[in-house]
Amino acid sequence: MLCVAVDCGTSPAVSHICGSVTVRVGCAGSGLFRACREKQVCFYWSYFSGIMGLVIEFIIFAMYPVVLYKYNQHNKMTNAVNHSDFARTVTICAAFLVNVVFSWAPGCIPNEPTIPAIRPEKRTGVWYNYLYFGDHPPRVNDWLKSTKIGKGNLPGTSTPALLTNVEISWWTPDYKQCAGQFAQTYVTKDGREVMVVYNSDSPNPLSLTSYALYEDYYFMQIRYFCTAPDTKTGICGAPNFFINTRSRPDTMQPKELARVREIADEVLARYCLSSRDFKHEDWKKEWPACSARPPSCYVDLINGLAQQFGKA
Repeated sequence: MLCVAVDCGTSPAVSHICGSVTVRVGCAGSGLFRACREKQVCFYWSYFSGIMGLVIEFIIFAMYPVVLYKYNQHNKMTNAVNHSDFARTVTICAAFLVNVVFSWAPGCIPNEPTIPAIRPEKRTGVWYNYLYFGDHPPRVNDWLKSTKIGKGNLPGTSTPALLTNVEISWWTPDYKQCAGQFAQTYVTKDGREVMVVYNSDSPNPLSLTSYALYEDYYFMQIRYFCTAPDTKTGICGAPNFFINTRSRPDTMQPKELARVREIADEVLARYCLSSRDFKHEDWKKEWPACSARPPSCYVDLINGLAQQFGKA
């Protein structure tokens, strides 16, 4: 039997357990069809809709002269009034409706996904990147440390937030640079992390919002952010995912890594992604620890916030 699951990321999937194959309508991607996790088939509605819209519009306009001729012949036989203008209007309206319906191309990775509630303080500490997806250059021994600064509110709001200092360090693949990023973040209970990010080699910050798709605090986390949000469609043009673990991936047992992938597949299925779509972060035990130095402007920022918000 063939099952159909309508799953656009922003709404719950409508699925039926009735067979070994699932067709998912509404997935964004780079091809017309694509094999997804297990025996699912990811059906790319955005591509299909564009093609089908054109085909159906062509059929409508191609059939218009035939339908109009038959309609007028009938009118002549029954002495009815010629309603060619009415028929033409109906045809144009039908073509317009088809265009509207089939041009709606939902995607599976929204700018702001629906996420579970979290406990901000429990996600602090050290995390190691295991898998990543997006416009992220290759790194070696990529890890981060999140430290509590204090408690406050999201800027310009009354939403309580935990202020943290996030230090991310990694080696470049050529082993020539210990690079890093540094983020002053506001973490809220609804799973958002509003960040001001500095690179170790640049004083110019970048503003981003990260979302916790999965967080168990002790084993792994899945974080997502969008670097090219589309405000018209609500669908992200450049999604980025990071799957982090509490233990270094190169020290974990195969069954532990398999469990990480299993959980990731369950979480990512609604976006028509699986862990197989991700790239491995490289880990080398023989390389020494890398702890990048933050720019002085970032140090000043953290010190100022620590004085203002303390260790509440």
